[in-house]
Amino acid sequence: MYLAHLMVHDSADRQKVLDVLDATPEVLNWRAAAGGVFLVTLSSTTSDHLGRVLAPKLPNIKFVIADIRGSRAQGMADDETWNFINSPRPAP
Repeated sequence: MYLAHLMVHDSADRQKVLDVLDATPEVLNWRAAAGGVFLVTLSSTTSDHLGRVLAPKLPNIKFVIADIRGSRAQGMADDETWNFINSPRPAP
C-alpha cells in the first residue's frame, strides 16, 4: 500500500530539497504542488520515520511532513494533484 504525504519546507534552495528527495529510498515518488510544498509517495514509511531520515540531510531547513488522504483533504488543485493524493504510486 502506498501513502501520500504532504511536505512543507522553508528552503529558498528548492533544488536541494528535490535532490534529497530523489536520493532518499523511502521516497518512491514526489510532486511539486506549490513553492515550498511537495507531495511525496511512501510505502509503509510513516511521516515520523521520514522526518527523522530527512532531518540530517536537510540541516537548517525547517519542514513538516504529514500524511494526507483525499477523503480528509480539501482545496483547489488540478486533477493530477488529486490523483497523486488519492492514488499514490511509485515513480514509473
